[in-house]
Amino acid sequence: MKTRYFLLAALAILAGCAKPRDDGNKPTPVDPSQDVAVTGITVSPGSAQLAVGGTVTLTATVTPDNATDKTVTWSTSNSAVATVAGGLVTGVAAGSATITAKAGDKTASCAITVAEPPHAPEGAVDLGLSVYWATCNLGASTPEGFGDFYCWGEIVPNKEKCSWLEYKWAVYKDEEYYTLPYVTKYCHKDQPDAWGGEGEPDGLMVLLPEDDAATVVLGGKWRMPTPDEFSELCELSSRTAQKNGVDGWELIGKNGNILFLPKAPLRYNNTYSAVPEEKYIEVPNAGDYWSSGIARYTSEEVDFIYYLSQDALKLGFHDNDNRPYFNGHHQRHYALPIRPVYPKE
Repeated sequence: MKTRYFLLAALAILAGCAKPRDDGNKPTPVDPSQDVAVTGITVSPGSAQLAVGGTVTLTATVTPDNATDKTVTWSTSNSAVATVAGGLVTGVAAGSATITAKAGDKTASCAITVAEPPHAPEGAVDLGLSVYWATCNLGASTPEGFGDFYCWGEIVPNKEKCSWLEYKWAVYKDEEYYTLPYVTKYCHKDQPDAWGGEGEPDGLMVLLPEDDAATVVLGGKWRMPTPDEFSELCELSSRTAQKNGVDGWELIGKNGNILFLPKAPLRYNNTYSAVPEEKYIEVPNAGDYWSSGIARYTSEEVDFIYYLSQDALKLGFHDNDNRPYFNGHHQRHYALPIRPVYPKE
């Protein structure tokens, strides 16, 4: 029995000391001292267009993720057209260039096209806003000229009378001349009491091209400023100024360019006068300018909604600090000057 015991113990010891069989299925350990080479690189986007002075950021992706050296170097085929630093490409001049990213011995590229920035059309100034602004009022030949005076939504300027009785888009019923008329175009959907046209109110809030005096007179893409464009203009710095003896305001663009607006008068007639005027009344130094939008209103103004629904929005300037303001309004038969705008491409 003792002999068998010792024999089994010896076999157990020998089995424990035996090396495991290498079946070839286990991964070969990586030597930490061995470099992992770059196998590929991609650049996104693969092509881009930008204006002179514009920028675009390129992103390079190196594979594999555990490459030892994933450093990316950038180069340009034409630094006179586009430069690159850390993937940020800047347009220098109109033309084409290839931006190349390199990691290890692998490269990828992006085709860059640089275009000249759009230029303001003749007779306009770029203030760094969403549109170009005309340098003169509609009908004027100089920045300080008042130009022509238009009732809102009409395309015939300088009328002898500017009252509701002569206004194109209004009608009286039963000769109720001591009340406000009914409008026949450009009426809030929720103001049927102010509507004098066929069917339901048209809901038009901004002038159509055929009723936009700037579009009709100048053609092309010229038009009257929208409410939003006037609001944008009011964010600029402004100051009182004179040009050739005419009082007005200068608005300083984001790029330093300046727009001069003269203190033009406004014209109107009192529709409710017992003795109708032979000609318009002129209010000097008003400095108001028509927008292309009809008056907006809030729930707090509910008592005046009917009256506001007959008005159109205009740009004005505060008397106390000469700051421009918007959302002011006049009755549409008032005749005001217009400062056109031209959309940027």
